[in-house]
Amino acid sequence: MKALPFYNPNTIAASWNWGDGNTTVGLYPSHTYSAAGIYNICLTVTVSCTSGPITSSTCVNSNIFKMNGNEETTAMIYINVINPLAASIQTSSKTDISFDIFPNPNNGEVSLQISNSPLKEVGIAIYNMIGENVYKSTLTPTNGSINAKLNLNELANGTYFIRVEGQNTSKKLIILK
Repeated sequence: MKALPFYNPNTIAASWNWGDGNTTVGLYPSHTYSAAGIYNICLTVTVSCTSGPITSSTCVNSNIFKMNGNEETTAMIYINVINPLAASIQTSSKTDISFDIFPNPNNGEVSLQISNSPLKEVGIAIYNMIGENVYKSTLTPTNGSINAKLNLNELANGTYFIRVEGQNTSKKLIILK
């Protein structure tokens, strides 16, 4: 589904129509679909203004599908609308550690190279698309460098973000088995 903008700070109500006959009231709701398909998902918001409340709607046709892999083919499809502020990766580090990952895309095994690390231990974190931490490790540099192979075979196919402690950015990591 396309990314949604931040809500206006004066938003007083939000209603989601999931396109399958169900609606949910709230800014950051969850919904479960019983089947894959194309759904017309609509969001209606009401904003408080000095002239009174204003209501606006937007709709998007979304292809809700199941990933291939270890999941059961009969599994329900769960959507969780999250607050983008809660999902952001933030760090207040003063170091400038450079890192690289390869191959990318990969089959669940990825090489990680880190250079310029003044730290005795370097934390590695991988986050899924909704901001949940799905992998964490601590590595020890030798002469400020790390060359490590990460086994990520337990992670499902998909797009993730890898963050290295001391780095203010993350890199996209794609797993295709």
